[in-house]
Amino acid sequence: MAESVAGDHAYLALLGQEYTHENILYLSPNSSIDVDNDATKANLSDAITNWAKDAGEVLLYMTDHGGDGTFHLNENEIIRAQGTEEAPGLDNWLDELQETMPGRVIFIYDACQSGSFIPLLAPPPGKERILITSSSAHDPAYFLNSGALSFSYQFWAHVFYDANLYHSFDTASVMMKAKQNAHLDANGDGIGYDESEMDVPGRTSW
Repeated sequence: MAESVAGDHAYLALLGQEYTHENILYLSPNSSIDVDNDATKANLSDAITNWAKDAGEVLLYMTDHGGDGTFHLNENEIIRAQGTEEAPGLDNWLDELQETMPGRVIFIYDACQSGSFIPLLAPPPGKERILITSSSAHDPAYFLNSGALSFSYQFWAHVFYDANLYHSFDTASVMMKAKQNAHLDANGDGIGYDESEMDVPGRTSW
């Protein structure tokens, strides 16, 4: 339930930044506002590789239960950060998307062990991919007070007023520091937030 609140909060924050519903594809099994379709593996794959293929830039936000390199998309389906030719994972879909789209992909993931996705989602050569995770590879993510005390809520609240990804990440990280450690990879080195991220050009203007 708290995760659906976080999804709704993200949706409203994007609307507050003058995105329209036509620019947003919302997949959820239980939200009450403007959901486009159920959160299934087939629908997520189609959203990334077909619906978004003509976009200049894509932001993908996921939140629910996570594991080591995995995400519980719904009660019956789990997707992996990396898959195989027979069973593609998130990295395969994002690579396919970035074969043709000109801009960057921004991936924001709030779940337990979400940091485990960072080394598994490296961008293709010559492409830009910013990865933001709410926790490290081995730690839980907290959704307290019906989700109001969570990385997602703090992050999207700041986006609503500021629209700056780096500032929003920094604010949410500080707010949740006592509970969990958020991570950021903006230079494609597969390592979470470290000193090398400080050298990424234009980071404060994201």
